[in-house]
Amino acid sequence: MARALNLAAFAAAAASATSLREYRETVLSLLQRLVPFDAALVHALSPRVPLETAVLRGLDSRSLARTQKRWDELGDVLSPLRLLANRQLVATAAEALPRRSPAWRRLEALVLRPLGQRAVCIMHLIVQGRVVGAVVLLSRRATAFDAVQVACLRRVAPLIAVGDALHQRLSQVATASVPVALSCQDQRLSPRQRQITEHVALGLSNREIAAVLGLSPHSVRNHLVRIFEAIGASNRTEVVRRAVFVPSG
Repeated sequence: MARALNLAAFAAAAASATSLREYRETVLSLLQRLVPFDAALVHALSPRVPLETAVLRGLDSRSLARTQKRWDELGDVLSPLRLLANRQLVATAAEALPRRSPAWRRLEALVLRPLGQRAVCIMHLIVQGRVVGAVVLLSRRATAFDAVQVACLRRVAPLIAVGDALHQRLSQVATASVPVALSCQDQRLSPRQRQITEHVALGLSNREIAAVLGLSPHSVRNHLVRIFEAIGASNRTEVVRRAVFVPSG
């Protein structure tokens, strides 16, 4: 059962912290009073942002640093979880990834087993339609992060997001932000190709794009081949870097 929610404590943390690190440490302490967890990470979740800006609980920084080069790959694995967090602010892997699915097995292999955990919950810190950071909570209990706890986390997520964005700016640290939704305006691509590129940028797999757009995975693959040729990209990451996007919605 989630403990009593104290929104004022989160607002006070944003106002009183003297650095981004102090703010993030305080946030994790407040969250642990609200929802039990065994390990946590607050970071931009981008390999392009130094891990030194992260605040960790129950995690070894050296072990985590060795995984950072694989974060783009992990982003593909977690795309359903990230998209759900974009819509709901807070999401659990149990909601987003079917147990025993290939995505769940990869999550276990890349994250849960190496860290000795069995459940994960992610909170997206969204300000002005952009994800400016994330809080990742991990538990050794497979049944952690129930609906009541997730609802409490959703209520505090906007306050945490504004405070984190403020302290990122004040501390002048390296940052990364991703729009919750994107519109591809690249005139080198057809309307359908731009639509597919938008979904690639949001982290969807070929199968997920096919399901959303009513296409076959084979058709999506063919479109992607032509997209790669049109904008000079050799992989999905380069598509996102080379195509012309503007934030939307």
